[in-house]
Amino acid sequence: MILSLDINSPETIRILCSEKKFTIGSATPWSSATIGTKYSPYPHTRPCGKNWEWKALIANGQSGQFILFCEVNTQNNGFKAQLIYQRETRWMLTRWESHASHPGIHTHSWCRESKIPALSASIEAPCQIPLHDAYKRRSRVKWTRKSFWTAACQVFNIHGEEAAQGELPW
Repeated sequence: MILSLDINSPETIRILCSEKKFTIGSATPWSSATIGTKYSPYPHTRPCGKNWEWKALIANGQSGQFILFCEVNTQNNGFKAQLIYQRETRWMLTRWESHASHPGIHTHSWCRESKIPALSASIEAPCQIPLHDAYKRRSRVKWTRKSFWTAACQVFNIHGEEAAQGELPW
């Protein structure tokens, strides 16, 4: 299944990502258990990697339902937040991350595409901002799982009791 965007423009993704969203119920607690299909873009359950933890919440926006799915590994400085758009299936719109192999916050998204593949195929978004070797990407921010969760909620414009949980590290 393919999500056909209303317009063939990066603007559609920007609108969905920046749209104001409100949490529904509670976020999951941080967990190292198997990642189920309820909150992730994966069609099947999968094990959580060694030293990784995940947390998720569901939020509603004007355009529909969204899932914020975060994975963190504080021992290896790995931090990933995925904004997933859900209708009859799920699409990962953008992944906001920082990791040891090339540290500094950056985004993988569907900026130049008019069709986004569904489910786990959507995770490999082709557009990286800023580019891999861009000096601007370097960051001295020391993330914790709490600060990264708070920042991810702010980046994706998610509001509600479960979204505002801590201080940002900058």
